[in-house]
Amino acid sequence: MMSRYQIKIVAETTMIFVLLMVAIWVSVVSPITCWLIGGGLVTAICLSWKWRGDTAADLGFCVRINEKVNDIYHLRTAFLWTLFALVAIVAIGTLVAPRFWKNYNPESYEWWRASFRVSLGYIIGVPLQELFLHGYFTNRMGQILPERKRLAAFLVGVMFGIVHIPNPVLAIGTLFFAGFGAYFFLAKSRNLYALSFSHLILSTTLKYLVAVPLLGHGSMRVGPGFWN
Repeated sequence: MMSRYQIKIVAETTMIFVLLMVAIWVSVVSPITCWLIGGGLVTAICLSWKWRGDTAADLGFCVRINEKVNDIYHLRTAFLWTLFALVAIVAIGTLVAPRFWKNYNPESYEWWRASFRVSLGYIIGVPLQELFLHGYFTNRMGQILPERKRLAAFLVGVMFGIVHIPNPVLAIGTLFFAGFGAYFFLAKSRNLYALSFSHLILSTTLKYLVAVPLLGHGSMRVGPGFWN
């Protein structure tokens, strides 16, 4: 049975998640309302960090290197997962859209410009996404289910799969990526840097090799924007 403290965290996390979903689904209808809700969402999360006493280490900014079980050792887990996921994405992309390799030209200015534009946006956006994903949602789910880290991580994956509906590629990809990232964060290492790097590599690869060939230009959109 959950304690009163855990019940409060469930209520708070649910409210934050609902705000996130509302912000996404009103984004096309009313961009101003979306920004207002988004601002309230970020404010609420920051206030939660303050009220709950979350430290920089809790949020994933402080990598331990001198303790008995150190974070650097666990980087191999993140590396191997990223490598496995990367191979899987390339294999899936090759199966669903082999024309990508036929059209790929490493000397093409347009290709490099598109890659740079996407990567630059991800370099700025990905660490923020990982901060809010794991620094808030994974942390809170871990507090709700402190003895069941796998279940907590799975629920985080499901939540962020829902966030990316109706985009089928992102919804399925996020289910796995966010779920693994949450488990790594809770059970292995609160290393926001490693998770951000993995996110950057995998999301870029997923976009070009799977999402764009299958879904077209709006391949990375979620909510009502997916149909626009």
